[in-house]
Amino acid sequence: MEFLYHCPRNNQYMVIKNKWFQASLVAILTLILSYTLRPYLVSTYQKGSLILISGLLFCLFLVYQEFILERPAPQLLLPGGRKISLPTVLLSLLLIVLILFITKSFYSLKTTGYLNIYEIISLSACYQKFGLVKRGLMPTLVNMVSTSDYKVQIFSATAIGLLVFAMGLIALYRSKRFAQDQKLYMIGIFLLAPIGFYSQFKFIAGAYDMALIGFFFLAMAGNGKPWSLIFDICGILLHEAYFFLRLPFLLFNIYADLIGLGGRKKIFLSWNLAQLLLSGMVFLLMSSNLVRPPLADLRQHFFQLYPGLPTPSEGNFHALDPMTKEVDLSFQMKIMNEYHHSPEFRTYFIPVVFSLIVIILLGYLFNGLKAREKRIDLAFTLMAFAIPLVLSIVATDVGRWMNFGFIAVLSYYILIRPTLFSDGKISWLYLFWLLILIFLLTPLGIFEQPLFSILLGHYYPTPQAF
Repeated sequence: MEFLYHCPRNNQYMVIKNKWFQASLVAILTLILSYTLRPYLVSTYQKGSLILISGLLFCLFLVYQEFILERPAPQLLLPGGRKISLPTVLLSLLLIVLILFITKSFYSLKTTGYLNIYEIISLSACYQKFGLVKRGLMPTLVNMVSTSDYKVQIFSATAIGLLVFAMGLIALYRSKRFAQDQKLYMIGIFLLAPIGFYSQFKFIAGAYDMALIGFFFLAMAGNGKPWSLIFDICGILLHEAYFFLRLPFLLFNIYADLIGLGGRKKIFLSWNLAQLLLSGMVFLLMSSNLVRPPLADLRQHFFQLYPGLPTPSEGNFHALDPMTKEVDLSFQMKIMNEYHHSPEFRTYFIPVVFSLIVIILLGYLFNGLKAREKRIDLAFTLMAFAIPLVLSIVATDVGRWMNFGFIAVLSYYILIRPTLFSDGKISWLYLFWLLILIFLLTPLGIFEQPLFSILLGHYYPTPQAF
């Protein structure tokens, strides 16, 4: 079996000889060897992610060859003279692996009697009982499916998140705003990379985040159109963190209007300013005490819904803290002050600072823009990564906010940057090293970063077979 290029001019096949192709394979094999030989630093999920990210990097190289260098994709020469496209084979295998991982997650939930009280509590504050309540959109949809079966509710929340996520990717693919290579990069990354939807199965709030990212993609696909505001409002009703993921891109739209990009008229500026203002008003409303019931009412409703469940600990009831009148900003800041001085926070502080440095360095080395445009581009990249991290000031879910930062950087680089700058072509090498950075530092939890927890000497996971 050989890797071949098909040359349509002379109808001949040539063996691939490309230095970046060889370099990428060396880098991928190095990652595989280094991580599989260190079982105490690698969880089952990380090893699974390694398979996906390795194949993804290979697929991105093929996209780079076909759409950037305009060379036909390689084909596999099978016994008997038959030929099949290599990207087709590889993507099929990767998706099969992904489906197996997801199936295993659902099977484990069903057979082990998995009971996550924290997640069940968070799904109990719905519109049916309390009217407009903070973060009540997902519980409302779930309670339409079942009002008392917690397993059905957890499955329903995951299915809703997955459905919205898939709708977002489909909307991006069908959007006429983006070129074919932009679409393929985004779909490949968010299906297979560690920050894609499989990683959300490992988060307590994964169903929320899958839906948040889906609404974000839906709004991006309809950027500048009135109906995109609907998805922005849905995202904020789901979780107010959505506003910080979306905010940089609303500001990028306003910048494009101010410079008259693509012959934009003042009406676009007026609409984008109005969209920013309306989204901000909804965010302020959902962050206020007007949509927060008393804690006693929320607890009572939980016990009415699930009388047969074991009595939750006080720690599990912290899931209701963001929705209650009692937990105001000053109380939350006291909690955050304690967290910011804890070892768990240090495990994220180091990779966040390191990621900021590397992202700026990559943006400088693989930029291709002129002096002034380069400075603007680096500032926008920094905004995309840093604005979601503002949430770490008021909420301990630093892993999620770091994840949102990576998502925002990739979305800006692939979708927005080429439209803002005429020379803003996608660099495959930039994406290659950025995805390796994300693979090494992407959060696998909410409160601490496992790799740095180990390096700092206070977290020791049990090695797992893969």
